[in-house]
Amino acid sequence: MTPPQPPIFIFNKVLYLKMKGDYNRNLAEFLRDNDYNDALENALNTFKDADKLAKMNLTPINPIRLGLNLNTKVASTTKID
Repeated sequence: MTPPQPPIFIFNKVLYLKMKGDYNRNLAEFLRDNDYNDALENALNTFKDADKLAKMNLTPINPIRLGLNLNTKVASTTKID
């Protein structure tokens, strides 16, 4: 028996927020000073929003949720000047 699936719009919202956070984290790699800090902060806030939604609606072994957790950890260990 497979676990019930969340509505597709919730899955898509989590995926969108994950990709938005990834974009901001990658953008931060090319920026300096305040722009760097702003992009990294935006990434972390977006990951936090995605994580809240994912924890309520996606199973712990969902590939999007696992990727989100990994990317959140990478972004949170990145140095903020």
